[in-house]
Amino acid sequence: MRVVRGYAIISKGDTPKQVGEETFIVPSQSGNGEYKVTINGKCRCTCPDFVERQKDCKHIHAVKLFLGLKEKVMKELVGKEKPNCPYCKGLNIIRFGRRYCKDRVKQRYGCTDCNKRFIEEKDFQKLKGNAKITTLMLDLYFKGISLRKISDHLNQFYDLKINASNILRRIQRYSAIINDYVKTLKPEVSELWRT
Repeated sequence: MRVVRGYAIISKGDTPKQVGEETFIVPSQSGNGEYKVTINGKCRCTCPDFVERQKDCKHIHAVKLFLGLKEKVMKELVGKEKPNCPYCKGLNIIRFGRRYCKDRVKQRYGCTDCNKRFIEEKDFQKLKGNAKITTLMLDLYFKGISLRKISDHLNQFYDLKINASNILRRIQRYSAIINDYVKTLKPEVSELWRT
């Protein structure tokens, strides 16, 4: 319950003010003052709820949420790290324009060590198509939706006209790739089985 109230503080627009490296001031929800929250190993707050219970109060949860959101926003602002060169594994990478594909724009990189250009692709390397749409196709197919209904869904919601036979070929191709990957996984199970 206190976690929800902590979220309510942030969603209302009352952001904690950082006054020290590990100290924050959180306004009271009733509007009668503010509370000091210290986060260094163990969290502490000056509100009556924390003083009485000695457990995380809504103000501590609000600060934790605020710090999590702040970290996420900073990562997005700073941008992702530059990739390593796939040819020489070098770290001296520069941005080298963009590649305009049918469905999206991809960032091109250039390696100053080996003078080669490349595009970082993590989802489905060297395979055509949008990874999000392909994943959606696989998900709908394995949930029991027919190929024609998947085609209709993509047409209605994503304005993509993809034939059912094309969807089947993609599903067969990516299912084989996923199957090969799953075979490499080894689950860690104990000797004891509970039924």
